[in-house]
Amino acid sequence: MTISTKIRKRLEQPNGLTQEALEPLAAEYAQIANDVNSRLAECIAFLRKGLRSEALQRATMKPGVLEMAAELDFPELEEWIEILQFCDIEPPQLVDRDAAAQLHEAFIEEQPLEELLKQHRRLAIAKAPLAWRLKVLRQIASVDSMNPVWHDDIRQWETVRLKQITSDVGKLRSDPHATEDLRQLSEELHSRWLVEPPSELKQKVMSECNRRAYEAQVGHLKDIASALHEAHLASDEEAGKAALADWTQSLPLLTQPPPRELVDDTAPAIEWVEERMRESVSIERHTQLSSKLEQLLQSTSSNEGQLTRAYHDVIGLDLGIDSLLDNRFRTRLSEIQQSTQRRLVISVVGIVAAALALMVGGGLWYWNHNYRLAVNNTTSQLQSLIASESYGEAESILTTLDNQAPSVAKAPEIASMRSSLLAKQEEERSRAERVAALIAEADAEDPESIDSNRLATAEKEAKTPREKQDTSRIRTKLEQYQQRLANRDFEQLRNELQGLEAQLEQLQKQAMSEVSEADLEKLITQIKSLLQKYPKATVQASKIVELSSQRATAARETLRKQRREMEQRQVFMVGIRSATTVQEHAIQLQKYVDALPTDSMSLEFKDALNEAAFWKSVEEWNGWCNNLALQLSNRLASDKLLTLGKTCSEVRSAIDGLPGEVWVPRYQSKMQSMEKRDEILDTLAQELTDSVIVDLYTLRKPSDSNPIERAFVQYESSAEILSDLKRVSERTRSTIPVVSDATGGVSNTEFIGKLEILEEPRQSIRILIRDLKSKKAAILTDWENQILALLGQIAQYPNVDGKIKEILLARVMTAGREGSILMKEAFSDLQESLFRTSEKRNRWYGLGTYQEGIDPELIKLFQKARENLDVKRKEESTQLQSLSKAKVVWVGAILRDGKGSVSPSLYRQDVPDGVLYTVVSDAARRSVGKLVRVGAVREKSGVLQASSETLLPGRPLFWMRGETSNR
Repeated sequence: MTISTKIRKRLEQPNGLTQEALEPLAAEYAQIANDVNSRLAECIAFLRKGLRSEALQRATMKPGVLEMAAELDFPELEEWIEILQFCDIEPPQLVDRDAAAQLHEAFIEEQPLEELLKQHRRLAIAKAPLAWRLKVLRQIASVDSMNPVWHDDIRQWETVRLKQITSDVGKLRSDPHATEDLRQLSEELHSRWLVEPPSELKQKVMSECNRRAYEAQVGHLKDIASALHEAHLASDEEAGKAALADWTQSLPLLTQPPPRELVDDTAPAIEWVEERMRESVSIERHTQLSSKLEQLLQSTSSNEGQLTRAYHDVIGLDLGIDSLLDNRFRTRLSEIQQSTQRRLVISVVGIVAAALALMVGGGLWYWNHNYRLAVNNTTSQLQSLIASESYGEAESILTTLDNQAPSVAKAPEIASMRSSLLAKQEEERSRAERVAALIAEADAEDPESIDSNRLATAEKEAKTPREKQDTSRIRTKLEQYQQRLANRDFEQLRNELQGLEAQLEQLQKQAMSEVSEADLEKLITQIKSLLQKYPKATVQASKIVELSSQRATAARETLRKQRREMEQRQVFMVGIRSATTVQEHAIQLQKYVDALPTDSMSLEFKDALNEAAFWKSVEEWNGWCNNLALQLSNRLASDKLLTLGKTCSEVRSAIDGLPGEVWVPRYQSKMQSMEKRDEILDTLAQELTDSVIVDLYTLRKPSDSNPIERAFVQYESSAEILSDLKRVSERTRSTIPVVSDATGGVSNTEFIGKLEILEEPRQSIRILIRDLKSKKAAILTDWENQILALLGQIAQYPNVDGKIKEILLARVMTAGREGSILMKEAFSDLQESLFRTSEKRNRWYGLGTYQEGIDPELIKLFQKARENLDVKRKEESTQLQSLSKAKVVWVGAILRDGKGSVSPSLYRQDVPDGVLYTVVSDAARRSVGKLVRVGAVREKSGVLQASSETLLPGRPLFWMRGETSNR
């Protein structure tokens, strides 16, 4: 039955609201509420740390905390609390509703994660590829962004995934069918990562993808080129046009310029298709213009200008004109000209006739006016015809005037026009004769003999359609001849250029040391001189010559750059090989990378420099070994002593596989004990200062009594007791307050006869406390010897009761064992014996016989413990001496030789035989380095034997003697 049900039932009972009945329920409710609030607090703490999944997991453990919270927050709760207060019962703690609300909200936020988490689990069970699982994990981290656990997992997985990708890239690059896999890898590397992938890896994958994409594009272009060649051979214009369209669309998609050979081989076919396309356009245009001319010829409203322009548009295409259409044009043009001439003559005749009629029928004044009108109109008409070079029409008008209106024909203005017409006609005859002569002189049966200069002059002076047609015919013949010459020169140029480019390729294939820059310069000059050697080659020739010249120039610049880089590489490699410390080695590597960032070895050196922190840790280990040797010889400064243990832990947590592994735990235990010694001494001194026995004097019978009785008195009352004892005789009874319990309490005790007071153990204990403080530095430095000296000093205290000595010995020895692992082991039997006899010492205060000696059994155990301690100290000293010599010496680095092979480079020639190691990044923990064996030195010559991944150029080489490193 739940607590809420119990409370409801109690509330329903008429006599159930008594204090006795409600108190147990309140206590039970309080206990349950405390448990619920405690679990809620744990869950909220997880939520505040961003660990939502852990919080919800804790909340759902049986019984569910939200169900329990809901059970405790029942509707009658407030009424019950009021009743408890009325009955004078302290109300129990209520459920933390805010915490429950926060947890409930977290459950709601978690719901979108459910499907992702299920998918995540299914992939894990199925051992799906890490890339799939990582993708889902990133989605989970995005949804549950406040939980840092996902990001930690992602970082770990990404680290492993990067190693997988690095391994996969090499395999995929050698697989010609893995293009899609490489593309997916590139997309994955360029997605969002918490552990940023190395830029070199991303570039390597992207470059390979681009290379394959380019090869695929070039392959497609080759297919198109084959289609173009087939269309060219078969004279299939439609197929050629389709292939050219595909070529034009594909060419801009290339990420790099297309192969020169492919462009050159395809050029004739492309030129043929383009020529056919231009011809098709010209033919279509010729058909359209011919149709337009025919329409104008059919139209009765067409004038001379329209027909002439349409005719010249047709013949301007250099495709000729249909003979019937040409005859129709000439016939129609002649008709229009005759009609115009007739109209003009009729018009002039009308003017003249009108003028004559007026002269006959009118008076003198009116005659003169009409005469001037006829002269002016005729002059204007003649001027217009002469200006438009219509010399035949102008001559017809003058002839008509001579026959029908002599008076008008004799007018000075008309006479002037006649002279101008004669001059123009003479000039036109001279031009026509000159143009005819030029055409005759320019034309020749052999196109090579055509005079292009006279032809150009004739083209400028030609005016009539016939003249223009003749010059156009000659020009076409000349251009066709020149095109044949250009094609011939182009073919010869291209053949010679191919030979020069073959030489260039041969030079590029040779080793850099075998190539002469003068040969490249000569080759560039020969390529550039081809345009002068073949001046008639087409414009396309200049383009391919320019491309070849650029390739040759680029090869020359590449050669120069490579030689400059080789010189720099040699200089920097001298610096790297000359380094005498691992720090200087790292500096020289960085100089190489900064000076030659794109060099292949720079990429390897960059990877090696990423591990430089591990090299520093190895050097710190060697420094630690030196400090340990100084510590063992007591020559280490005290300020460094306390940090020595911390340094050991830090270095060994940064580097796995360091030598001296079996001895480090012993050293670390020793240092942990040493770190507490200062506190142990202070505690011991304080315990002695606060102890009861520190202020006690010893009361005893004189030393000649037999046996000697003793008791302890408080220092404060010792002076009064001593004063009273001066009056005591052999038979006097004295009542003295002596210590009667372990807390220092006193009780009056009766003694008979004379007594004496010794200032012990107070004086000796205070001397002991003083020594602990004044000799603290010496004790901390030489703990075991100093503690043994204190123990021997305590055993020899005069006038100190044996039980008190045993108490002091037990306390000092306990402190000594806490500060020394060696003493803890060597003094274990003595400590056990002291523990067994502790009950006797606990009653040290009782009256008894005075005895300074210590239990002989304890003396024997103490002597045995000292002997054991000496043995263990010698063992520890031997181990720590070996540990102090467990250094790994830097002797050089892994570099590439002149042939590009990985080899050891030792900075000195006298390295003794031993084992060679290097430091690599741990595959599982990138922040931790690992010392791995990579080879050996035999007869002062280094030999490497390790995987290629381990033998990364730039990594340092560390030496240890033989196989005696005790790793």
